[in-house]
Amino acid sequence: MTGRFELVSVSYSKVPDFIRYREDFPELMSKEIDLKDVQRPWAAEIVRQHVLQGGRVLDMGGAAAELAANLMDEYRATIVDPYEGHGNGPRNIAALRQRYPKITFVKGLLSKNTQIDRQDAVVSTSVVEHIDPAHHPDTVDAIHTVLKPGGYSIHAIDLTCRGVRGFLESQIPLSQSWLDCHRGGTDVNTIVGRMLDDIETFFLPITMYLQWKKDRSYAAYPWRKVGSLNVVFRKM
Repeated sequence: MTGRFELVSVSYSKVPDFIRYREDFPELMSKEIDLKDVQRPWAAEIVRQHVLQGGRVLDMGGAAAELAANLMDEYRATIVDPYEGHGNGPRNIAALRQRYPKITFVKGLLSKNTQIDRQDAVVSTSVVEHIDPAHHPDTVDAIHTVLKPGGYSIHAIDLTCRGVRGFLESQIPLSQSWLDCHRGGTDVNTIVGRMLDDIETFFLPITMYLQWKKDRSYAAYPWRKVGSLNVVFRKM
Protein backbone atom coordinates (compact mmCIF):
# COMPACT_ATOMS: atom_id res chain seq x y z
CA MET A 1 0.00 0.00 0.00
CA THR A 2 2.69 2.50 0.98
CA GLY A 3 4.04 4.46 -1.95
CA ARG A 4 0.67 5.23 -3.56
CA PHE A 5 0.78 8.68 -1.98
CA GLU A 6 3.40 11.40 -2.01
CA LEU A 7 4.03 13.54 1.06
CA VAL A 8 3.06 17.17 0.48
CA SER A 9 3.68 18.54 3.97
CA VAL A 10 4.05 17.59 7.62
CA SER A 11 3.85 20.18 10.37
CA TYR A 12 2.42 20.90 13.80
CA SER A 13 0.18 23.67 15.10
CA LYS A 14 1.69 26.69 16.86
CA VAL A 15 0.42 29.50 19.07
CA PRO A 16 0.78 32.13 16.29
CA ASP A 17 -1.50 29.95 14.15
CA PHE A 18 -4.12 29.99 16.89
CA ILE A 19 -3.90 33.78 17.24
CA ARG A 20 -4.39 34.24 13.50
CA TYR A 21 -7.21 31.71 13.30
CA ARG A 22 -9.15 33.61 15.98
CA GLU A 23 -9.29 36.54 13.57
CA ASP A 24 -9.69 34.64 10.30
CA PHE A 25 -12.01 31.80 11.40
CA PRO A 26 -14.13 33.02 14.35
CA GLU A 27 -16.90 30.63 13.34
CA LEU A 28 -14.56 27.68 13.97
CA MET A 29 -13.45 28.81 17.42
CA SER A 30 -14.76 27.29 20.66
CA LYS A 31 -15.21 29.09 23.96
CA GLU A 32 -13.06 26.54 25.77
CA ILE A 33 -9.95 26.70 23.50
CA ASP A 34 -9.57 23.16 22.19
CA LEU A 35 -7.15 21.44 19.83
CA LYS A 36 -9.88 21.65 17.21
CA ASP A 37 -9.46 25.44 17.33
CA VAL A 38 -6.19 24.98 15.45
CA GLN A 39 -7.10 21.80 13.59
CA ARG A 40 -10.28 22.86 11.78
CA PRO A 41 -8.92 26.22 10.55
CA TRP A 42 -5.72 24.51 9.42
CA ALA A 43 -7.74 21.95 7.46
CA ALA A 44 -9.95 24.66 5.96
CA GLU A 45 -6.88 26.58 4.77
CA ILE A 46 -5.24 23.47 3.32
CA VAL A 47 -8.38 22.58 1.37
CA ARG A 48 -8.55 26.08 -0.08
CA GLN A 49 -4.86 25.97 -0.99
CA HIS A 50 -5.07 22.69 -2.89
CA VAL A 51 -8.65 22.17 -4.08
CA LEU A 52 -10.36 24.34 -6.67
CA GLN A 53 -13.71 25.83 -5.75
CA GLY A 54 -16.52 23.48 -6.67
CA GLY A 55 -14.41 20.43 -5.87
CA ARG A 56 -15.59 17.53 -3.75
CA VAL A 57 -14.36 17.34 -0.15
CA LEU A 58 -15.10 14.47 2.22
CA ASP A 59 -14.85 15.11 5.97
CA MET A 60 -14.14 11.73 7.58
CA GLY A 61 -15.68 11.67 11.04
CA GLY A 62 -17.05 15.16 10.52
CA ALA A 63 -19.46 14.92 13.46
CA ALA A 64 -21.52 18.13 13.87
CA ALA A 65 -20.31 19.51 10.52
CA GLU A 66 -18.35 22.49 11.83
CA LEU A 67 -15.63 22.16 9.17
CA ALA A 68 -17.98 21.08 6.39
CA ALA A 69 -20.23 24.07 7.11
CA ASN A 70 -17.22 26.35 6.66
CA LEU A 71 -16.53 24.78 3.27
CA MET A 72 -20.03 24.11 1.93
CA ASP A 73 -20.49 27.40 0.06
CA GLU A 74 -17.31 26.83 -1.96
CA TYR A 75 -17.15 23.03 -2.22
CA ARG A 76 -19.39 20.01 -2.51
CA ALA A 77 -19.00 18.74 1.03
CA THR A 78 -19.72 15.21 2.25
CA ILE A 79 -19.45 13.81 5.77
CA VAL A 80 -18.97 10.11 6.48
CA ASP A 81 -19.48 9.40 10.19
CA PRO A 82 -21.01 6.55 12.21
CA TYR A 83 -23.09 9.05 14.24
CA GLU A 84 -23.00 6.79 17.28
CA GLY A 85 -22.24 9.54 19.80
CA HIS A 86 -18.57 8.62 20.19
CA GLY A 87 -16.66 11.22 22.22
CA ASN A 88 -19.87 13.13 22.96
CA GLY A 89 -20.47 13.45 19.23
CA PRO A 90 -23.92 13.79 17.64
CA ARG A 91 -26.33 10.96 16.94
CA ASN A 92 -29.19 12.75 15.19
CA ILE A 93 -28.16 12.73 11.55
CA ALA A 94 -31.67 13.79 10.47
CA ALA A 95 -31.34 17.07 12.35
CA LEU A 96 -27.97 17.74 10.72
CA ARG A 97 -29.37 17.06 7.26
CA GLN A 98 -32.16 19.52 7.94
CA ARG A 99 -29.78 22.18 9.24
CA TYR A 100 -27.21 21.76 6.44
CA PRO A 101 -29.02 20.85 3.21
CA LYS A 102 -25.90 21.65 1.16
CA ILE A 103 -23.91 18.90 2.90
CA THR A 104 -24.24 15.21 2.02
CA PHE A 105 -24.31 13.04 5.15
CA VAL A 106 -23.39 9.35 4.96
CA LYS A 107 -23.83 7.28 8.12
CA GLY A 108 -21.11 4.69 8.64
CA LEU A 109 -17.36 4.18 8.55
CA LEU A 110 -15.46 5.06 5.40
CA SER A 111 -14.59 1.92 3.44
CA LYS A 112 -13.82 0.90 -0.13
CA ASN A 113 -17.51 0.09 -0.47
CA THR A 114 -18.80 3.52 0.59
CA GLN A 115 -21.09 4.70 -2.19
CA ILE A 116 -19.98 8.28 -2.92
CA ASP A 117 -18.58 10.21 -5.85
CA ARG A 118 -14.81 10.39 -6.23
CA GLN A 119 -13.39 13.15 -4.07
CA ASP A 120 -10.76 15.86 -4.54
CA ALA A 121 -9.82 15.67 -0.86
CA VAL A 122 -10.47 13.57 2.23
CA VAL A 123 -9.94 15.47 5.46
CA SER A 124 -10.13 14.61 9.15
CA THR A 125 -9.64 16.56 12.37
CA SER A 126 -9.06 14.79 15.69
CA VAL A 127 -10.18 11.47 14.22
CA VAL A 128 -7.10 9.40 13.34
CA GLU A 129 -6.00 8.97 16.97
CA HIS A 130 -9.27 7.09 17.58
CA ILE A 131 -8.62 4.55 14.80
CA ASP A 132 -6.98 1.31 15.91
CA PRO A 133 -3.69 0.87 14.00
CA ALA A 134 -4.93 -2.56 12.95
CA HIS A 135 -7.50 -0.73 10.82
CA HIS A 136 -5.09 1.84 9.35
CA PRO A 137 -4.30 -0.13 6.17
CA ASP A 138 -7.97 -0.63 5.32
CA THR A 139 -8.88 2.97 6.14
CA VAL A 140 -6.05 4.45 4.08
CA ASP A 141 -6.94 2.03 1.29
CA ALA A 142 -10.51 3.38 1.44
CA ILE A 143 -9.21 6.96 1.26
CA HIS A 144 -7.12 6.02 -1.77
CA THR A 145 -10.15 4.41 -3.39
CA VAL A 146 -12.49 7.38 -2.96
CA LEU A 147 -9.92 9.99 -4.04
CA LYS A 148 -9.52 11.12 -7.60
CA PRO A 149 -5.99 10.84 -9.04
CA GLY A 150 -4.07 13.76 -7.57
CA GLY A 151 -6.52 14.07 -4.68
CA TYR A 152 -5.40 14.98 -1.18
CA SER A 153 -5.46 13.09 2.12
CA ILE A 154 -5.45 15.80 4.83
CA HIS A 155 -5.34 15.01 8.54
CA ALA A 156 -4.90 16.90 11.83
CA ILE A 157 -4.06 14.29 14.46
CA ASP A 158 -4.03 14.62 18.25
CA LEU A 159 -0.46 13.71 19.24
CA THR A 160 0.62 13.22 22.85
CA CYS A 161 4.29 14.18 22.92
CA ARG A 162 4.81 13.51 26.61
CA GLY A 163 2.51 12.19 29.31
CA VAL A 164 2.83 11.55 33.00
CA ARG A 165 4.08 7.95 33.31
CA GLY A 166 3.90 7.73 29.52
CA PHE A 167 0.14 8.33 29.49
CA LEU A 168 -1.18 8.11 25.90
CA GLU A 169 2.30 8.30 24.38
CA SER A 170 0.96 5.34 22.40
CA GLN A 171 -0.29 8.05 20.03
CA ILE A 172 3.28 8.39 18.75
CA PRO A 173 3.50 4.90 17.17
CA LEU A 174 -0.16 5.22 16.17
CA SER A 175 0.62 8.37 14.18
CA GLN A 176 3.68 6.66 12.72
CA SER A 177 1.49 3.81 11.52
CA TRP A 178 -0.95 6.23 9.87
CA LEU A 179 1.80 8.08 8.03
CA ASP A 180 3.54 4.87 6.98
CA CYS A 181 0.31 3.52 5.49
CA HIS A 182 0.36 6.55 3.17
CA ARG A 183 4.09 6.65 2.55
CA GLY A 184 7.14 5.72 4.60
CA GLY A 185 10.06 7.98 5.38
CA THR A 186 8.71 10.41 7.99
CA ASP A 187 9.89 9.89 11.58
CA VAL A 188 7.19 10.97 14.02
CA ASN A 189 9.58 10.80 16.97
CA THR A 190 11.71 13.48 15.32
CA ILE A 191 8.64 15.70 14.99
CA VAL A 192 7.75 15.06 18.63
CA GLY A 193 11.21 16.26 19.62
CA ARG A 194 10.72 19.46 17.65
CA MET A 195 7.32 20.05 19.23
CA LEU A 196 8.72 19.65 22.73
CA ASP A 197 11.67 21.96 21.98
CA ASP A 198 9.56 24.68 20.33
CA ILE A 199 8.27 27.25 22.83
CA GLU A 200 5.47 28.20 20.39
CA THR A 201 3.97 24.72 20.00
CA PHE A 202 0.22 24.82 20.65
CA PHE A 203 -0.54 22.26 23.35
CA LEU A 204 -3.96 21.53 24.81
CA PRO A 205 -4.66 24.05 27.62
CA ILE A 206 -5.37 22.78 31.11
CA THR A 207 -8.90 24.21 31.00
CA MET A 208 -9.81 21.83 28.17
CA TYR A 209 -7.83 19.00 29.74
CA LEU A 210 -10.16 19.27 32.74
CA GLN A 211 -13.16 18.81 30.45
CA TRP A 212 -11.53 15.75 28.87
CA LYS A 213 -10.69 14.38 32.32
CA LYS A 214 -14.29 14.72 33.53
CA ASP A 215 -14.76 12.97 36.89
CA ARG A 216 -11.85 10.57 36.51
CA SER A 217 -9.07 10.67 39.07
CA TYR A 218 -5.76 12.30 38.19
CA ALA A 219 -4.13 8.88 38.52
CA ALA A 220 -6.52 7.53 35.89
CA TYR A 221 -6.23 10.52 33.55
CA PRO A 222 -2.96 12.41 34.22
CA TRP A 223 -1.57 15.47 32.50
CA ARG A 224 0.05 15.25 29.08
CA LYS A 225 1.41 17.55 26.43
CA VAL A 226 -0.83 16.95 23.43
CA GLY A 227 -0.55 18.94 20.22
CA SER A 228 -1.69 18.57 16.63
CA LEU A 229 0.31 16.72 13.99
CA ASN A 230 -0.79 18.01 10.58
CA VAL A 231 -0.13 15.96 7.45
CA VAL A 232 -1.01 16.29 3.79
CA PHE A 233 -0.54 13.51 1.24
CA ARG A 234 -1.38 13.47 -2.46
CA LYS A 235 -2.63 10.42 -4.34
CA MET A 236 -0.17 9.51 -7.06
